[in-house]
Amino acid sequence: MRLLTLLLASMILLFCACSPVYSRCSDPLGCVRIGQGEPLTIGVIVATQGEFATQGVEELEMARAVAGEDVLGHDVNLIEESSDCSERSFLIAATSLVQEADLLAVVGPDCPGSTSVLEGVLGDAGIPFIPPIPDAKSAIMLLLQGIDQAARLQNDHSLDIPVTALQLALETEP
Repeated sequence: MRLLTLLLASMILLFCACSPVYSRCSDPLGCVRIGQGEPLTIGVIVATQGEFATQGVEELEMARAVAGEDVLGHDVNLIEESSDCSERSFLIAATSLVQEADLLAVVGPDCPGSTSVLEGVLGDAGIPFIPPIPDAKSAIMLLLQGIDQAARLQNDHSLDIPVTALQLALETEP
């Protein structure tokens, strides 16, 4: 009986040692949880009217090239908002995006004066903002690379993405 107990205990220890380790979120700012099968949703604001429209349309096409990419078993979903580079259009676009569930971050337009308005609305909602430097596709790829490196797989196959890692990815120059 004692040998059977010892053998059973050894098997349990061996099983536990070989199982993948799933961690709980230890980030002081928390984690964004992406459920199994749910997409990684990123907002994109581009200038489609006015002086910067040509550049904005090019940015949008580059950003769309990333849509559908797979990151740790999750598709990338882009939510597009247009702007004419006025403060009013930034406010409308940002307000619309903060209504989206599970929005990870927003890549903004390359327009003068956009940063302060967007950082205000998005910051109040706790959604990181990144300017499209050098372009929208590069900014999104940098964000996805940070997610790929920092996300933790959970027992239910969801992802926990530490907010601190998300912010660091957004602050890194491409």
